[in-house]
Formats: sequence, structure tokens, C-alpha cells
Amino acid sequence: MIALFAATALSFAQADPEIQAQMTPVYLQCMAAAGRVPERRLACMTAETERQDHRLNVVYRRMRTAASPEDRIELRDMERAWIQMRDSYCAADRARAGAGSRAAVAFADCYLAETIERRVWLEHRGN
Repeated sequence: MIALFAATALSFAQADPEIQAQMTPVYLQCMAAAGRVPERRLACMTAETERQDHRLNVVYRRMRTAASPEDRIELRDMERAWIQMRDSYCAADRARAGAGSRAAVAFADCYLAETIERRVWLEHRGN
């Protein structure tokens, strides 16, 4: 799926309305300015992933603080499993996209989307 979107210069994260709604205005402006230049798009995705990862970590720390010792262990194990799944899933997207900048953009896009999805999931689980 990522390869299809990469081929048309649209990324999954941009095409998914739920993911799109979670993007920061800075990212949206960056992507608009980047146009179809893969290196610029990649830079926008990398910066947004850092912002979104920070937000995810805030939610995770809040959940760990509120959790019982047993729940902390379960939460830690779930996060480790999610990290492995994310890395594997995004590596597969990169492989399907081929080589070069398309592969890099596909991986970055997947990583960003997975990070946002996980943060949103944790936020709903924590409430």
C-alpha cells in the first residue's frame, strides 16, 4: 500500500484522515512547501515523527506513573512488542517501495503513522 502511495507522491499518513487530523500545523506547512521533493518530504516526516514521539512518550510516562507495579510490567512488555511490530511492519513497507528515496519516504511515513496511532491508542486506553 505504501509503495502505491509513494508512487503517486502521496503518503499513507497524508491519505488517512484520522492520521492527518493528528498532524501538527508545522508539519502540514512543511509538507506543502516540500512539494514532490522526496528529500524535503523526508525532512518534514522526520521532524514530525520527533514531535509525535515526544507526545507518545508523555502519554506513556503518565500511564506508567499511574499504573500499579504489575501493570507497569505489562505496559512495558506491550510497548516492547509494539516497537518490534512497528519496526517489522515499516521495514516491510520500505522493502515494498523499492530502493532509494521512495523506500526512505515509505519507511518514514509508516514510522510516523504508527507512532501517531500508538499515541492515540494509549490516550484512549489511559482514559
